[in-house]
Amino acid sequence: MKRTLRHPIRGDRLHPKPSSRPARRRSQRHEARQPRMRPRKSVNVASLVGSPEEEESRPSLRLRIVGIAVLLLFGVLVLRLWTLQVVEGKTYAAAVTRNQVRVVSIPAPRGEIVDRNGTVLVSNTPQQEILLSRAEAAQNPSIVGMVAALVGQTPAQVQASINNNQYSPYEPVPVAVGVSPATVQYLQTNQAEYPGVSVETVAQRTYPQGGTTATHVIGYVGDITSNYLSAHPDAGYTQGSQIGVSGIEAQYEPYLRGVDGRQALSVDASGNVVGTLSTTAPQIGDTVVLNIDNGLQQVVQTDLQQQILADRKTLDTIDNKYPPAPNGVAMPTTGRARRRPPVDP
Repeated sequence: MKRTLRHPIRGDRLHPKPSSRPARRRSQRHEARQPRMRPRKSVNVASLVGSPEEEESRPSLRLRIVGIAVLLLFGVLVLRLWTLQVVEGKTYAAAVTRNQVRVVSIPAPRGEIVDRNGTVLVSNTPQQEILLSRAEAAQNPSIVGMVAALVGQTPAQVQASINNNQYSPYEPVPVAVGVSPATVQYLQTNQAEYPGVSVETVAQRTYPQGGTTATHVIGYVGDITSNYLSAHPDAGYTQGSQIGVSGIEAQYEPYLRGVDGRQALSVDASGNVVGTLSTTAPQIGDTVVLNIDNGLQQVVQTDLQQQILADRKTLDTIDNKYPPAPNGVAMPTTGRARRRPPVDP
């Protein structure tokens, strides 16, 4: 039987027994929904790694790992040392030698040029040359003025010779050629006052016959050009070489130039020369024999010169003017040299 409770005043109203279920909450649509909070989970080392009491000790495994790592590092070190000393040893040794030794060229005296009878037309005369070290000039700038006063030049001229890139940076720079014996003797006597200054004997091109015999045939020499140097990279030329520019000097350049010598210089880390290791003497060039006769050539040149001077004072019958007669030609005939009138185009 279901039990009920009566109202104390109105007995006809019956109130049922409250249900044992919890009352359902009334939903509030206009109230804001609160976010659900989750419990925070804490993470620590103890939850991931067991304690020393729980884990089993394994010292032998650790020692093996450390030993293998040491052996690998030692093997890499030994392999690298073997590569440097055995495989690449010669390469590095050659590089060190190149850094300590500089090889410079010693110019060879040019060969002579003679006529058909052996008369020397072009030869070499030894002359004294004064040289100045670039390293000494950089460390002691006052030496530039002292050398300039010694050779009769201005300090600017001596400095220009030092800055000239034509000469090798590992050898002294020539500042004066053909100095007097008195100057050379004074320099040798007071060598301590001129550090970095030296005297060297060089061969200078000379012309025993006065330098007027067949000049158009013999030609002349001059400083090498950059184009000629680049066109003959394996011929042994340097920036300070002398080459034949025209005439026989240029035509027979490979025979007249000779073979340059070599000098091995020891340098320090800054590139300064500290000594000479070895020297190879240069070889003089070959002698070139021409088919001209020196005596006959001088007679022809004298006669041709007189004829040209006479033509300049002779009135031309064609145009009634005095010809300029800038040059002339000697023909191999039995008669005298004569002028050929110009041909109108």
